[in-house]
Amino acid sequence: MSSSKINVVIIPSANPSFVTEVLAMVYHLKKGLKDSVIVFGMQSWLNIESLDFNYLNTLNVHLPSSVFVDYENNETKKFILRHRELFKTEPSYYVFLGYDITYYYLSILKNHRYTLQKKLSEIKTKGLQTNFDFYQPVAGSGYENNGMFLMKFENYKLVKAR
Repeated sequence: MSSSKINVVIIPSANPSFVTEVLAMVYHLKKGLKDSVIVFGMQSWLNIESLDFNYLNTLNVHLPSSVFVDYENNETKKFILRHRELFKTEPSYYVFLGYDITYYYLSILKNHRYTLQKKLSEIKTKGLQTNFDFYQPVAGSGYENNGMFLMKFENYKLVKAR
């Protein structure tokens, strides 16, 4: 570990034992090196129960994610309040996903009814939980959504990296 520059550690594994072991090693190597380590991992890490949140926070762990709900966003707050009013419950992952997908496609259909497929790669949209940024890897093939978030642990919470 260098004390004069930022150390970037990439751990492309979803194996819980391996991930927890490597994070513990990096954590102990980092001692005394203030804000000099950034660890990039995988979204599946969020399902590993044995991860130490102190390690995740101290090591500036960054994770990619296909979904993220920003509860500080005014549109999200309005959506949640309206959902509570109507259904007397909190919106789930699937409620947000259903809303975002429906809004995205109906918005395109409204203005581009007959050219929907051609417009997919042109229209980028940020939903409440999902971003839409489609591209076609090979002409004539299907489309893939490239809309991702980069998350990081900050003050023991998972937040969107700026």
